[in-house]
Amino acid sequence: MSQPIFYRKYVIQPYHQNLMVVVHEDIKKADLWVTKRFRTKQTEDAEYSSGLAYQLANQERGLRQFIICIEPRTGIKAIAHESVHIAMFVLECVGISAMTDNSEPLTYLVEEIMEMVEKTIAQYEKKEEKDK
Repeated sequence: MSQPIFYRKYVIQPYHQNLMVVVHEDIKKADLWVTKRFRTKQTEDAEYSSGLAYQLANQERGLRQFIICIEPRTGIKAIAHESVHIAMFVLECVGISAMTDNSEPLTYLVEEIMEMVEKTIAQYEKKEEKDK
């Protein structure tokens, strides 16, 4: 039996942007789930990664969805890597340049996103332990 997809939704403050954190043992299966759910094309990087970051837009409804897929036993480096991608996407979306003399918006945003990912991984692990 295939393991179900585990995810949590968050709102990134103060930018009011939606973030979905997806945790699964197999990043390729998580990528496939995202591509089916959001009707987008599969990521070629899934073959070589323990994490993926997406910026999806719905032009009809004017919405953006930011997504991080991560394997639960990945290290802090992969979490930081994907969090920076999402932070850059969010700042670009709200019209803030991350390439300025003031890096505080980027650093605080990365910190917040990393906390969301770590919280979701902890919830996933707790659920896995309970289900044993």
